[in-house]
Amino acid sequence: MHTQWLHAPVTGNLRRPDGQACSGDRSLQHRRKTHGRPAPSGALLGDRRAFAQHKCQGPVPTGRHCGRRRRPSAHDRLQLAQARRGGDRCRHQPHSGSGPQPTGRRRGFRQRLECGIGHHPGARRRRPDDHRFSHEKHRDRCPPAVPCATQPIGGRMPFNLLKYGLSPEYPVDVDLPAPKELKKAYDVVIIGGGGHGLATAYYLSRYHGITNIAVLEKGYLGGGNTARNTAVIRSNYLTSEGVRFYAESVKMFQGLSNEFDFNIMYSERGQLTLAHTDATVRSFRQRAEVNKHFGGRTEMIDRQQIRELVPSLNLDPGHLPVLAGLWHIDGGTARHDAVAWGYAKQAAKRGVEIHQLTEVQELVIENGAITAVKTNRGTIQCGCAVQAVAGMSSQMMKKAGIRSPIQTFPLQAMVTQPFKPFLDPLVSSSALHCYVQQTSRGEVVFGGGSDPYPLFNTRSTLDLKESLLAHAIEMFPFLANAKLMRQWAGITDMTPDYSPIMGLSPVKNYYLDAGWGTWGFKATPICGKTMAELVASGGKVPELIKPFALERFSTFQQVNEMGATAASH
Repeated sequence: MHTQWLHAPVTGNLRRPDGQACSGDRSLQHRRKTHGRPAPSGALLGDRRAFAQHKCQGPVPTGRHCGRRRRPSAHDRLQLAQARRGGDRCRHQPHSGSGPQPTGRRRGFRQRLECGIGHHPGARRRRPDDHRFSHEKHRDRCPPAVPCATQPIGGRMPFNLLKYGLSPEYPVDVDLPAPKELKKAYDVVIIGGGGHGLATAYYLSRYHGITNIAVLEKGYLGGGNTARNTAVIRSNYLTSEGVRFYAESVKMFQGLSNEFDFNIMYSERGQLTLAHTDATVRSFRQRAEVNKHFGGRTEMIDRQQIRELVPSLNLDPGHLPVLAGLWHIDGGTARHDAVAWGYAKQAAKRGVEIHQLTEVQELVIENGAITAVKTNRGTIQCGCAVQAVAGMSSQMMKKAGIRSPIQTFPLQAMVTQPFKPFLDPLVSSSALHCYVQQTSRGEVVFGGGSDPYPLFNTRSTLDLKESLLAHAIEMFPFLANAKLMRQWAGITDMTPDYSPIMGLSPVKNYYLDAGWGTWGFKATPICGKTMAELVASGGKVPELIKPFALERFSTFQQVNEMGATAASH
């Protein structure tokens, strides 16, 4: 004879309708053992299957299963383990009758586990650790509750890592395809395989549909000035033309990693420029107002704010005490190699051919227009050509027969051994004429002005090292004990007004991207975008680069940015 059971909601005791406890009810004995504390509800039932069916499906069946404990199978123990791992991470709702229902021999027990509404009888609920994902703490990040039969319990595992972790046949993602032979003709030939040339090729192929492009690099991809700069990104320039141009570039840098699906290691760290004289303070106020007018985040800060921003900075370096500072919040850094390879990889995916170890020896000009390019691998016809050769700009313009105002100077930099992080922003000084920054690896980078004599050479010199480090030690005296690891140099193409030359040239279909001096890296994205618009439109100069035309030197319309930098960066 089967007897109907009732469940007491407070203590969880099972009793007959007449009020007497059943043989399987051990609540009184359990209370004696736990010193009067209420027993956990799961410990009061003899059968786990009965308990699960009672909670999920209704009344507990009666009879012979009441007072007997049954050991779960291996499959049930696996389900228990999954429930323990995933029960605290996500709260599901029980089945409402719609959708697929769990099936199997032990349907009630499995359904309870898969619904995620509790653990097995007698199981101890573990409070989630602080580092674990909490539904209540991150409710806005947790997906909405769905029927739990369609959502597994527990975290996902990186199956690709498990699959290829110990396999020698890992599918390597090739950044660049195998080198090809030069074709006889291209629509566009880009001379220079640095950041600017690769960016131009990328924007032409992606946004303008021009893919018959050849990028010619006499050395290795990104091995020129792109690999030799100190990776500073900023827009706190002096003129309205410069601020608008570089501010757009900073915005583009912020989204490059997402656009490439490739980490360029962009970091917005800010730039602090120190003022040591009253005249410099007045100049900085003007720069701050110009930047604010065009949407830049630049402001003046006092000594106390500087001390809070850079505690390790010496504010009274002998005869040049720090009076104030120009704080540029938008300043940052990015990995220059990652920027170059990100552009190269995306351009190559779209059909752009990148030819390394291909030197341009001569430009073929007929009737005032460029028609072909002679290289060490042969002659190729071209519809138009873009010059983006950085420090060799003056030499390439000579081959095109263009008179150039550019002079070339070496620029040196050096880096120390790694230190514990002490410097987040870039710090520069107009009076000491140097700048200091710490990389993400802890190395300290020193940079300063260009060498005072024109030279096509990338050798390092001792005299500049001594003068530069002496000024840097005035700013950070504890760096006197640092050990230098590397010193290098690049060649910069300087213009008289410290602004680039972009746009048309006296040679038809020959476009100039030159005169970048020491500030070329920070303009890489916007330069590639505007030069691509220029080429795709057949010579229509974008408004953003009209002030940087070559003709400004003959019409006395220079864009003077000489006072916009404390040092050459």
